[in-house]
Amino acid sequence: MNYQKTFYYDDGKTIDYITKYEYDPQTGKRTKETFYRTDGKTIESITEYTPDGKLTKQTLYRTDGKTIDYITEYDPQTANKTKEINYLSDGKTINYTNKYNPQTGKFTKTTYYNPDGSIKSV
Repeated sequence: MNYQKTFYYDDGKTIDYITKYEYDPQTGKRTKETFYRTDGKTIESITEYTPDGKLTKQTLYRTDGKTIDYITEYDPQTANKTKEINYLSDGKTINYTNKYNPQTGKFTKTTYYNPDGSIKSV
């Protein structure tokens, strides 16, 4: 079962955002949410879940809806953030990553990258 919901501003006519929900046919749990900007076509973010409905990943896009701004990964058992990946404006080259302890969710380290993908500093 999949469906789409449109959210409007108070005037009841102007679209605030649109969300598309996807569900696992076996479990009935939400597996994916796609948030669209006011035009209803440009993706703002995609949130992904395991088949049993546990949060695993969120991808945020730049205003063009195609270029990745950053990705956040989560531990499905604890729901704690495990990693953030920040991209340069091309949406492909990693700028830096933040890592977190999956059990506690506490920040552990940042790694910065050069444009060629080599490690700049930790």
